[in-house]
Amino acid sequence: RYPTKLYLVGSNDGTTWYEIDQTISSRPAYATGPMVYTVNTLSRFMYFRLITNSVNQGGNVIHYGEWMLTGNVSTR
Repeated sequence: RYPTKLYLVGSNDGTTWYEIDQTISSRPAYATGPMVYTVNTLSRFMYFRLITNSVNQGGNVIHYGEWMLTGNVSTR
């Protein structure tokens, strides 16, 4: 099962979280290969969470084979 409603949130203290992006996917349950989402933000965060609110075909099981964040590392 794949996620259909995702929220990416970031924090600098691990306590206060800010929404960076939200995505609703219509990816079919039988799809293979990576799901790629591009997010643009000028905010800088130390910690990230990926929150899934629903999966396709219902149920309470989700499949994440790998999760990767890429970007620029701040020197400030």
